Amino acid sequence: SKAGMEILRRLYLNASRYDNVDKLPAIVRYTLLVQALNESNISLASKLMHGLKVAPQGVEPLAWDMRRARVFVMAGEVSRGSEILKSVLDGDEALDKTAIDRFMQVLFDLQTLDEHESAYNLFGQLLKQTGGFQLRREILFWMADSRKAQKQFAEAAVLYLRSADVVGEALPDLWAQSAYYQAAEMMTEANLISDAKRIYSQLLRVSKDQARRAVLQRRLQQLWLQNEKIRKGS
Repeated sequence: SKAGMEILRRLYLNASRYDNVDKLPAIVRYTLLVQALNESNISLASKLMHGLKVAPQGVEPLAWDMRRARVFVMAGEVSRGSEILKSVLDGDEALDKTAIDRFMQVLFDLQTLDEHESAYNLFGQLLKQTGGFQLRREILFWMADSRKAQKQFAEAAVLYLRSADVVGEALPDLWAQSAYYQAAEMMTEANLISDAKRIYSQLLRVSKDQARRAVLQRRLQQLWLQNEKIRKGS
């Protein structure tokens, strides 16, 4: 009950003899932790999480590690959260789809916090451990997003192209079209104008959607004007 939780907090969190949460009984720490998470009190949850490496009864160890990592990341303890995620990937246990989804959610949290280098490195490690085609192209796309945010446009373009690449497909699917478009945007930012024009033109040939075609035509027109400006200025 709410009253019971308040008693626990007063007894343990406000007592001077328990000013160090490491001294709290494990069952009390777990109970207070669940409440802190339910209340989105990330600061308190992070404090209580320290040292709680063993999953509480009824919680899978892998899921527990993901939860710990996410709490630390959201509390601003990025290096601590990243280390947990790295240890998960270095472990012997293979990640199933649910675990991968949870793992990637923490990486999205890192990206939201502009911790792009950590996210990029962990995505890269995850990429090496997965053989699923769709998952691989998604990971490459999110890695490209981080490089884009870091203004490393040429590298972002390469990653978007890798995400788009579909061996044996005559026409790119919608995912590939989106990745190719992002690659062209990055090439434009990197001043690789002819490469960007080639990709926009290829997309224009295969795209059926009128709104998308209008965007592509506008991009090509902008590149043409940019080229003309450069040519006249030289």
